[in-house]
Amino acid sequence: MATALAKAAMASGAAGVTGASGFGIYKQFFSGVSIRDTILNSKEHSNKWNKFLEAKDPKWSGIQEEYGKSNSKPTDSDGKEIKKEDLPSWCVSESGKDYSGKEDSIFKAILRWCYVNTNNFGEQVKALGRELVGDESDDTNAWKAAWNKYKDKKSQAQWKITGSSDDTKLNGDKDTDGSPILKTWCSNQKSVAMYANGAEDTFSKFKEFCLK
Repeated sequence: MATALAKAAMASGAAGVTGASGFGIYKQFFSGVSIRDTILNSKEHSNKWNKFLEAKDPKWSGIQEEYGKSNSKPTDSDGKEIKKEDLPSWCVSESGKDYSGKEDSIFKAILRWCYVNTNNFGEQVKALGRELVGDESDDTNAWKAAWNKYKDKKSQAQWKITGSSDDTKLNGDKDTDGSPILKTWCSNQKSVAMYANGAEDTFSKFKEFCLK
C-alpha cells in the first residue's frame, strides 16, 4: 500500500503543491511511506545502478572504509556519530522508517551511504557499453587526442585534474608530455568505487576524457 501511495503521489504531482494545504496533501500521501520505498519510486533518485544492500552483504566492507574517511556522518538520537561498524544495520533500520522530506538529514545520509552503486569505474564503463581510450592497444595518437580534448577544458575548475603522477606535465602545453600522464591517471581510476568520497566529481572527468 505504501509503495502504491508513493507512486500515486508522484504521478499526481502532489509534492509540487505549495502552501499549507499543499503540505497537508503531501503529508497525507507520504505518511507511512518508508524512506526506502520513496527512493525506489523516485524518478530523481532511483536508477538501475544503485541498490540497498542487506546488512550482511560482503560489499559493505568497502563502503565502510570510505565512510570511515568521511567528515560527514549521520548521528543517532543522542547526537553521536554512527560508527562504521554499525553502518549496515543503521542503513537497514533507518531506510525502513517513514519518509519526512528530502531535506531531512537522515534521508540525505541514506542516499549517500545506504543506496549505493557498488561498481568501480571500470565496471561502470562496461555497464554503460563504453571503452577506455586505447584500452585494447597502446594507441599513442588516441591518447594525444584525449589529452588535447582535456587541454581545451583544463582551465575550467570543474574539469581540471589534480593528483596525477605528474600534474605539471598533465596540465602543461605538450601532448607528448601530457598524454602519457592522462593515460596513467585514467588507468588508475578504473579501480575507484562509484561510492568513494569524491567519486561523482572524478567520474565526470573520467567519463569526459578517458572514454571513447
